[in-house]
Amino acid sequence: MKIYKDIFTGDEMLSDTFKVTEVFGGTIYEVETKMVTKSNSANYDIGANASEEEADEGVDDGQSYSVNNLVDAHQLSETAAYPEKKNPNNPNAILYTQYIRAYLKKLVEHLKESGKDEREIGAFQANAQAFVKEVMGKYGEFSWYTGSSMDPEAMLPMKFYKEGNPNPFFYFWKDGLKEEKY
Repeated sequence: MKIYKDIFTGDEMLSDTFKVTEVFGGTIYEVETKMVTKSNSANYDIGANASEEEADEGVDDGQSYSVNNLVDAHQLSETAAYPEKKNPNNPNAILYTQYIRAYLKKLVEHLKESGKDEREIGAFQANAQAFVKEVMGKYGEFSWYTGSSMDPEAMLPMKFYKEGNPNPFFYFWKDGLKEEKY
């Protein structure tokens, strides 16, 4: 199994158990996720038959809830860092622009330290610019998440929905992740 961790915090962000597609020239991972139902009730089935006195033993006790499988598996938390919708000129969109500039600057420094050449860094910057432009054009359609450290200056994965598909998708910066095999 492969786990992908944030290069700046070490937070687990995703694993190879999800459907991952590279988009924007390989700069971004697009990850398809699902909403799943979990239950708080413990069911320790030890092989006994249901008793006649308690005929409703198999009935749902109302303790179930829906979670996103990626968010749940990797302890991501939705952040209200950039919540205001539908207005790309709002203060939150401006804050996001400041955040993404600072994050991409750190990411480019990491690429240089990792030995990437100028051509690779230039391609990354061009693809990143196209991605950010698309995000700003659809700003109101995203929800942002943090890793378990809740560091607002680290990678903030973005959740969105595609038209005609009920499953949520997430965007991750490919070069902002390190792969670890388990």
